[in-house]
Amino acid sequence: MTAPSYVVEAQGALAPAVSVAGVTAGYGRRILALEDVTFDVPRGVLAGLVGPNGSGKSTLLRVILGLLKSWRGDVRVFGQPASRVRRRIGYMPQAELVDWDFPVSVWDLVMMGRYSRVGPVRWPGEEDRRVVDQCLDHMSLVSVAHRQIGELSGGQQRRMLFARTLAQEPDIFFLDEPLAGLDAPSRHDILSHFEELRNRGKTLLVATHDLSCVAACFDLTLLLNRRVVAYGAPAQVFTREQLDAAFGRHLLAIPTLEGLYVSHHEHG
Repeated sequence: MTAPSYVVEAQGALAPAVSVAGVTAGYGRRILALEDVTFDVPRGVLAGLVGPNGSGKSTLLRVILGLLKSWRGDVRVFGQPASRVRRRIGYMPQAELVDWDFPVSVWDLVMMGRYSRVGPVRWPGEEDRRVVDQCLDHMSLVSVAHRQIGELSGGQQRRMLFARTLAQEPDIFFLDEPLAGLDAPSRHDILSHFEELRNRGKTLLVATHDLSCVAACFDLTLLLNRRVVAYGAPAQVFTREQLDAAFGRHLLAIPTLEGLYVSHHEHG
């Protein structure tokens, strides 16, 4: 039986920002993380990637970015392999993957976001420093710019990682759990930046556990549990049946068209 495809058509003749077709991927020879995943992300949208722990969200981002080779399937970013459009891509990894003891300042780490534009033979110039200062200001990090990165709070660390991604000035953002550990004001501030970037024509694919923010602010939602459970507008995706299919026994409390939905069903 052929698995269903979840494809949102791009506007006009331009290739989608992201096109994933029949991707199956995993680790080693036996650990399956993704199975026959197919979807398109149009240009200029804010899209959420949601699902339970272990559903393959981070793996999917790594496959799209070319950091992990899929077993089967094809992935394109702006119609090409990610390796050919690297300068147009911004990636924010999970904070847990960063070595916070590394002896580098906040300012220097954000400057690393400029390296794809500076190149290996040129020192950062005045324009690069201006962009870094602007990104730090946007993320309210100017006062800690010269502190070692491990001295920051968890919320500051995530804002710093996002500032580094902003400094790349990409056309598409791949963000892995950027809202985790943020207090309500910081979360609201980051979401405002997402919406501003989207309004400027940028594309964002955001892996997150914060379903309430996705329901309230995002254009599209990919509900994933190894396979695509549902894809479309949040109001269409966050239904009782589809949430139960994805999360099983997990407790959920998120807004839906029917009001606040709390799921605590156990599926054997």
